[in-house]
Amino acid sequence: MAQLSDVLDVLHPQSAAARDARAVAGDPNDPDRWYRAGWALIDAGLSVLAVAPLAQANAMRPGHPPTVDELALALEATGRPDEAARLYREAPGVLAVSEPSRALYSHYAAMDGDLDAVRAMVPQIDEAGPLGFFRARAADRLGRHEALGHAPASAAPLDDRDLRGWEFVLHGMLLLSQADTATDEMRGRYAARWDSPEHIASVLDLLEVALGSLGRTVTHIAAAPDRNSQIIGRVIAGRLGLPPPVDLHAATPNDATTLVVLFDWSVDGDLHEIFQHDDDTILFAYSIDWTHGHSIAPDIVGMEAQALFPAWAARMRIDGDPTDLAHPDPARRPRIVTVPADDRPIDEVAAELVTARPAADAGAGTALRSLVDAARTTPHCVGALGGRRARFFPGGPVASARFDDR
Repeated sequence: MAQLSDVLDVLHPQSAAARDARAVAGDPNDPDRWYRAGWALIDAGLSVLAVAPLAQANAMRPGHPPTVDELALALEATGRPDEAARLYREAPGVLAVSEPSRALYSHYAAMDGDLDAVRAMVPQIDEAGPLGFFRARAADRLGRHEALGHAPASAAPLDDRDLRGWEFVLHGMLLLSQADTATDEMRGRYAARWDSPEHIASVLDLLEVALGSLGRTVTHIAAAPDRNSQIIGRVIAGRLGLPPPVDLHAATPNDATTLVVLFDWSVDGDLHEIFQHDDDTILFAYSIDWTHGHSIAPDIVGMEAQALFPAWAARMRIDGDPTDLAHPDPARRPRIVTVPADDRPIDEVAAELVTARPAADAGAGTALRSLVDAARTTPHCVGALGGRRARFFPGGPVASARFDDR
């Protein structure tokens, strides 16, 4: 802790975190000081540093609800909701006496795939109390889980590889395309994706499947003002035979025939208009960064990618066999060429993409249709069908490899 105190003295010398770290260094046998240091680190946005002092406080004083709760919050903030759930499972006495702990556990248990635990917590959270939103969130998740019981097992097995099924249960979100990488580490997500016209066509084919299965008729598109969103919005409009998209700022709220389009959902903090749309309006994101939380989840998302490089962006191309990149004979190594960005006008780029042919379906449309058909049996469904839109949380029962930027 003395080393942490030294670091904080340099970075945040006047902060509560630095003060409390110094206090721990002065009396390392006081669990309250460890707890206050961890709390202050979370408050300072340094959750990754808060785990160690809070774990120490919990070891010194097991079963102290505020300590367990703060440690769970720090674990979640560092991408470990499964460890947060395990923390509560190992402290049943905390759950017996603390409603805030039960509320938090109802969330972490769901993120860990333990819906039986969620079901047990719901009646123990006061619906009318200040933590009632935890109960409502848990009830929505259980309702969506029940709906998937009507789907074929192959469409929603809800195992540790069923990314589409779990995203629907946790966030009420329909995931269209999943990575078909040869490695087991990704399980449907992308760490980095260099997009292509063929993949765009595949995603938008699945978007049409989802809209058809939902029974929704889109008559106009409202796209975010950035170049990427305007391009993908025009591609969707062209494929559906609709007029060019209107700017999202000029879109009409409460319109069930509107498809709101964003290329990258990670910009949602800058677009307050999306929060003003009625639940009947469908929110579509071509991609979402699955490693960070978002204020709300889109109704439909094309893919989950930590980093996505658009098909029209600059890129590197390997001319030859990539396996020869490290060949001992330099003459055998393929050339690496920089392909410049396609900076043509938006309409020209989009018009070319409208006619792109999709990659092979491999049954993705059938599985998606089965899931949507089951989803329509519950009111706790995607925002496009009514009900509350959920906040998007990173992680979940399906684990994927990622670039570590925490």
